[in-house]
Amino acid sequence: MVFTELRAYSNTLTALSIEHQIVEHPELKTPPEVCVFLGLTLADGLSTMIMKADGKYVALIRRDD
Repeated sequence: MVFTELRAYSNTLTALSIEHQIVEHPELKTPPEVCVFLGLTLADGLSTMIMKADGKYVALIRRDD
């Protein structure tokens, strides 16, 4: 069911011409863990990260100013 919901969300983003990528990953708990997994540094900044928490999708927005 989760995959179906994710695929529907991905299709919606595509229909809106919003570039996105679905990345499968192990459980990551800290920003440094995420950056290492993605091959980034903390200085690279992640503007928006969408994740699933408590069964719901949430967007984490980081202001880089």
